[in-house]
Amino acid sequence: MKKITLLSSIVFTTLCCFSQNNIIKDSSKLKIDTNKIVKDESWDKTFTSVEIEPQFPGGTEAFNKYLQKNLKPSTPANNGAPAGTYNVQVTFIVDTNGDISNVYGKINNNGNDYGTIAEVVKVIKKGPKWIPGMQNGHKVKSYKVQKFTFTVKED
Repeated sequence: MKKITLLSSIVFTTLCCFSQNNIIKDSSKLKIDTNKIVKDESWDKTFTSVEIEPQFPGGTEAFNKYLQKNLKPSTPANNGAPAGTYNVQVTFIVDTNGDISNVYGKINNNGNDYGTIAEVVKVIKKGPKWIPGMQNGHKVKSYKVQKFTFTVKED
């Protein structure tokens, strides 16, 4: 009985090793296109981080021109702000069509914003559609954070 058991163990082990070698040889011939591998992600969610950030149409230069034309840099001074720097951070969502929503801002120096938040929110809301963010080759809905600095100089 011991001989039969030992013999069957040797045959089983040999078959397993033979099969594994064939699998390894066969799998080495497989070509996997890693660009087509898509992780199980929900494309309907709002991404906080994406591979390619949402962009203003035309890029940074076009965005700067848009701001120069539409943003009023004198807003804090017109609202009685003392000399200083006022940093505003605006967060908004760019959907898969490039539409902007959920625009809100905060001032980074924990003081009075002197109208700067309302000014920046207004300019972002009235702007054109943005180029959506991209994740794994898909247009996705994502957050965009944009910082603005207003400076009030002494007279």
